[in-house]
Amino acid sequence: MTLEFKNEPDKLSPVTKIAFAMQKASAHLLSHKNIMVAVSGGSDSDVMLDMLLRVVDREKLTFVFF
Repeated sequence: MTLEFKNEPDKLSPVTKIAFAMQKASAHLLSHKNIMVAVSGGSDSDVMLDMLLRVVDREKLTFVFF
């Protein structure tokens, strides 16, 4: 499924906006062989990691904690 919108994206529901962002990120991330992700351990990092693991194979990800 490919999401696309051109007219008035501000009127889309938050769920549709998140789905579109995840689709866009997935397409970009899947074009890379390896992905390194810096995490802080905070709640924003937790959400980012959850989203990444939903679209990218775990074997492609390397997590770095600073």
